[in-house]
Amino acid sequence: MVDDGLTTSDPNIFAIGECAEHRGRVYGLVEPANEQAKILARRLAGDRSAVYLGSAPATNLKVSGVNVFSAGEFMEALRAMSSPSRMKAPESIKSSSSNIASLRVPCC
Repeated sequence: MVDDGLTTSDPNIFAIGECAEHRGRVYGLVEPANEQAKILARRLAGDRSAVYLGSAPATNLKVSGVNVFSAGEFMEALRAMSSPSRMKAPESIKSSSSNIASLRVPCC
């Protein structure tokens, strides 16, 4: 667990990325780790005003040659899609002529 300065319970140890739980969340994505690294670099350089307030849970992926964008909370949508009554693709999955697919799910 880290605070907004990315400091652990030991003031001499910092954590970022998948080994840092911030405000109850571990992101497991590259972009939040990059954002955390920028904040921590500023703090280590002496800028105590730099604070990490969290990241948007979004990422760009490429799956089997198809560009995919993912944003928001997905576990509830995943549970709903896996129920026996919903075995077909939900209406929230869209595909466009530019080979970009998206899954729209509620966030926050």
